[in-house]
Order: sequence, then C-alpha cells, then structure tokens
Amino acid sequence: MKIKLNFGKKAFVFLLVLVVLFGGLMVVHAFNNNFNRLPGDAVSFGHSADELIVNDRGTERTFQEMFDAGLNFVGGSTALVMFNTACPTGWTRFTDLDGRVPKGAVSYGGIGGADTHNHTWTADSYTAYNSWRPSLATDLVIGSVSSWPPYRNVVWCVKTESICTSFTYNCGQCTLSNTMSCSVATSTPAGCIGGNPVLTQSCDFGGPGVRILDTLNTNSVPRAETGWYEQRIEIVNPTSNTFWAVQVSIGNVPNGVVVTNALGFVSGTDYPNGPEPYVIYNYPLSSGQTKTLTIEYYVPPNSLKPTATTFSAKAVSKVPEPNPIGSVLSGVSVTRTVDNHYLLRFASLTGHKYYIQYSNNGLDWFSAIPYLAGTGGYLAWVDNGPPKTISDTASVAVRYYRVIIF
Repeated sequence: MKIKLNFGKKAFVFLLVLVVLFGGLMVVHAFNNNFNRLPGDAVSFGHSADELIVNDRGTERTFQEMFDAGLNFVGGSTALVMFNTACPTGWTRFTDLDGRVPKGAVSYGGIGGADTHNHTWTADSYTAYNSWRPSLATDLVIGSVSSWPPYRNVVWCVKTESICTSFTYNCGQCTLSNTMSCSVATSTPAGCIGGNPVLTQSCDFGGPGVRILDTLNTNSVPRAETGWYEQRIEIVNPTSNTFWAVQVSIGNVPNGVVVTNALGFVSGTDYPNGPEPYVIYNYPLSSGQTKTLTIEYYVPPNSLKPTATTFSAKAVSKVPEPNPIGSVLSGVSVTRTVDNHYLLRFASLTGHKYYIQYSNNGLDWFSAIPYLAGTGGYLAWVDNGPPKTISDTASVAVRYYRVIIF
C-alpha cells in the first residue's frame, strides 16, 4: 500500500517526529543521570532537597526538612527510608521488613508469601511400559527452590520520634503585663517532636522615673489667670522599651486640695494611704526620652499648700482620646499670658462639660484632657503643655483652639 503526502503534511510529520525524538532523548538523559549512580549518590531532578517545597498538613517544608523529620508528605505518619549503611543518628532499623518485600495495601501489618517453594509431580498408579516398577500413587516432591528473584540487601530505617526537652526562643517585646510572646527557634534533641515549650514568658518591662523640678512652699503663689498653683515634674524612660502612655499618681495631697488636671483616682495595695489623684501623659515616650509635666492644684482658703507631695509613675496603655459630640462655643477669648502661654476664657453653665480642642494647623483637632466642668461663671484655662496637651505653648508660634459644649 502506498501513502502519498503533500509537502505541507510531510513537513508536519517531519516536525512531529523531531519533537518525539527530542522528548525521548530527554527522558533517557534524565533516566541515565538518576539511575546510573553509586549507592549514596544524590538524585537530581533540577532542584536540591532543600529547594523543593512540599505541604505537610498545611505547613510548607522543604524536602530536606521532611526527610529529617521522618514524615511522609500526606498523612504526617512516620516514613520508612532505605539506606545502604547502618541507620544514621535519629533513625532505628525497621526489622519488620527483614527478609520481606513491601506490598501495597489499605492498612499496614498483613504478611504472606514464603522464602522457598516446592515443585511436585503426580504419577499414575501404573503404566503399561513400566508395570514392573513400584506403584507411584502419591505426589512426588522433586525439590525445594528459592522464591526470590535477584536481590540486594538494603537497610530499612524508621525515624526515632524523641520528645523535645530543650528549646531556644525568638521573643517579642516585653508588654505592660511583664510578659512576652515567644516562638520556638530550635529544639533538642535533633529531629525531636512535641515537648512543652513556654510560648508566654515573664519579663521585666521596667517603668518610668520621676524627678521633681519645682517644690511648692509656704511662700508660693498661684497663677494669676487661674488661681491654681503649679508644680513641674519630669518623667523619663530609662528602659529600651517604648511607653505608649505614662500615668503619674500624686501622693500626700493635703485635705481639701484638688489636682485640677487629674484624670481620676487610683487605689489598691500600691496606695496604702488611700486613693491618689493621677494625671496621664497620653503620648508615646521612647527609650531615653524625657517630658516635663505641669501639675495644677486648687487650694481652698485655710487649706495647707501641697509642699510635700510625692509622685509615682508607671507605664500604661493609651487612654482613648475624647470625641465629644456637641456644639462649638462662641465668645471664647484666646490671649497670651505674660510667660507666653495661651490663655482661654469663656462663660460656662452649671451642669455642662467643656472640652478644649486644639490644632497646630487648623485642620487636625485634638482634645485636651481632662474636660472642664461648668460652674455658672467664667472659666480660665492655660495651655501649659503636658499632661493636658502634647507640648508647652510657650515655644509654639501658633495654635488654634475651639471649645465644645456638651
């Protein structure tokens, strides 16, 4: 039979033959590269064992990591590996396969087969040509022969699953609760599993320090614009951590004296003399940084001046900034004091709250803390910086203000 092909079909067939031949050569080349190797030689598929990424129960591991851990790639159960030497460290010889070949099955454990087998021959009870011979009425065993094809011994080994007893960690920053979250960096013995790593560890967060800059005495006078006494202190961060806010409690405040810029009171075993007023520096204080805070006191007539106050500072979480919903108060007077601070004055109503808001650009507004309570008369408020606002206005060229009545 003759087959005729036009030129186009001939070209296509020729190209197809070349593709098939090239593919065959590549397969043979790969087979030869990976088959004709001495025992112990690495098999290359274009990637090294520590480059191949596989997925082990949702966790990406390299082929080498999976091998070292003795895991298979699907179920995570222990894998069997053939060696041409004794089992290496961390592996144990798997004796169940001594003298046996593995056979695929749904579950492990079934056995069968034998090392040898017999060939038998069944004879007739008599034959015409050999009637003079003894009767052969039963099977005759000709001989026992090996059931094995050509073979070579290998050493089957299984990964020894030792429990981890020692760990090193990578830990995050120490938190205000004096704890830090950690992850396991290394574990011993090599190739171990499980164990009891401590992933939440204790640490010393440290705390801010306080230094008194001004001490009031019996001759001290209040600020003329507000009638409040002022005392400056300095907080410092001596640690390597960043404090997101700093709380300073004021102790030994005389009876009747009010810390007017206090945010509230603290109590507990740390305050054996009773509740103490506290202020909040509600901004981050980085390592080595210092900030000056002004504490304001209202001293009623016939009350003692706060000449022996004590201070205790600790790092705390940032207090949410107030976001008052109300109307902007009109008639607010904004002037500079003789010491160059901004002064706000406005009429107030009893039972209302007044939030002072400030801005350095007239667009972004922040609420000073705490708010002022209406008295039915005029209120005066001086922006002398922390803890009420972020910075002292004595060195600020321009700052905008508005008052929200609530």
